Amino acid sequence: MASKELQAALDAARAAAEVIEALFQRNLAITLKADKSPVTEADVRAEQAIRQVLARGEQAREPFAERIHATGHTGLAYARARAAMIGSMSAAVANLDARRVGTAYRASTAKYGRVRFTLPLPSRRELVLPWRDVTALLRAPSRLAWAALLSWSAIGLSALAVHTPGSGLLTLAGALSLGYLAAGNLCEGARLDADDTRRSSQLPFRYDSLVRWHAIVPCLTLPALAGIPSAVLAIESGRARLLPVLLAAIVVLVAGAMVNSYRGPLEAEALSYGYETPFGSSGGILVAIWYVTGPLLSVAPLILLTHVAISSRDGAIPVVVVLALILAGWLGSIATRRARRLRTF
Repeated sequence: MASKELQAALDAARAAAEVIEALFQRNLAITLKADKSPVTEADVRAEQAIRQVLARGEQAREPFAERIHATGHTGLAYARARAAMIGSMSAAVANLDARRVGTAYRASTAKYGRVRFTLPLPSRRELVLPWRDVTALLRAPSRLAWAALLSWSAIGLSALAVHTPGSGLLTLAGALSLGYLAAGNLCEGARLDADDTRRSSQLPFRYDSLVRWHAIVPCLTLPALAGIPSAVLAIESGRARLLPVLLAAIVVLVAGAMVNSYRGPLEAEALSYGYETPFGSSGGILVAIWYVTGPLLSVAPLILLTHVAISSRDGAIPVVVVLALILAGWLGSIATRRARRLRTF
């Protein structure tokens, strides 16, 4: 059976949830606090509902305060920290951002995975970022395993596209989409730095330059995972000329993953933004664009470039490789601008 304090908290949370649900996707009044941070009508009404519920449980507040004091928390600071965590998690859930839910929870509870090993520290400062990214991957082997599985699946679809030109652009789109997901699984270090810019504040690099450093490990790991089977298939099929296109495509996919890694947090009321259309609010479209910018800008052009490389003569391959590298540079510049904007927040 729940304690009186827990039951009061649950009742208050339910009351606030009812208020927020009733106001969901409605145009709400927004005011500014003294520190210039916004407060919506939903915030005010939810707080009133919580206060009303807690006022009815007056007898539960004294033991609760004593328990907080006994655990070493100061009442106001502890309540603010918990409220910030709940607000961050609620906003992430409302915007379907599962990663932010986990990040907010771990930040408030300090429940991160236990460190089981560390790699030897690098002797040169240029190796600090690659060392951190390799360590992060080795501590999360599931990401490395998923990257391998996705890259091998992408190779299989690519082989199908090469051997059966009639399969068209759809097979290439599937292969490159799987390749993008594989690259994304290898960019965890960049995502961690984007989630909390303070994490890299002591590094001897400008924050926006971290994009290039974080790209090193994915750009080396992905060819290691996919390079050998791709080389074998290309040589056996007489298509070894396509290997430079594969390497250029990997760089583009990693650059696209960096664009999404540094996309920054989604606004708490993003689904309520936009304007009304005959098909509903455009807020959902804005959220979708926030999610798919990286794959859209990297995978879509690559589909056309790889199709040209497969279906054209050898003379087109150098042109395709150069265009792919230009595309990667452009995506890298977008990721760098996003990182610079995150740092200024």
